[in-house]
Formats: sequence, structure tokens, C-alpha cells
Amino acid sequence: MGWRVRVEFPQEPGDVERSFTHRVGNLQEEVFSRLEKAGGGFIPLESLDRVGYGFTVTVPRNRDLKGVMKLVQKVCAAHIPERDPTLDPIEA
Repeated sequence: MGWRVRVEFPQEPGDVERSFTHRVGNLQEEVFSRLEKAGGGFIPLESLDRVGYGFTVTVPRNRDLKGVMKLVQKVCAAHIPERDPTLDPIEA
């Protein structure tokens, strides 16, 4: 089937949850757009409405998992440079 990559940001004391989750939502939309153009993976549309401290990217088996993870990491660093997310690939 492929992979699911869970992208999760750590919660920190003093977070204003709505403000940070809004930033994660913007990041998620940017990742969605970049993956759509690159054709490497996708974010299920229904998950775009559920914003929290992370999201999941689906990568088909015939796509480059490392390339998708590198792209996601690059977009994360540009949008939320002060935090390093964990990227956890799980075989689906």
C-alpha cells in the first residue's frame, strides 16, 4: 500500500493553542500544495479541516519516501523555524 508519515510538533509551555495550531494549519496547506505539484504524496482532504499540533502525509509505495520526507522537513523549517517536528514513517 505505502507509507503514512506522521508530522508532529512538540507542545511548549506558553503556547497559545489557537495561534500555533493556525500556523500548523497554514503549514499543512503549503505541504499539501507542494506535494500535489511534486506528485510524491498527499494529505487526505478530510484531515485538512482537523488542525492540531500535527498531521499525516500519505506516500504511495511507488513514490520516494525519503524525498517526500525531505520536502516536508524543508517546508516545516520555513514555516515554523523555531521548532523541529518529528517525522515518523509508518508502513501502511
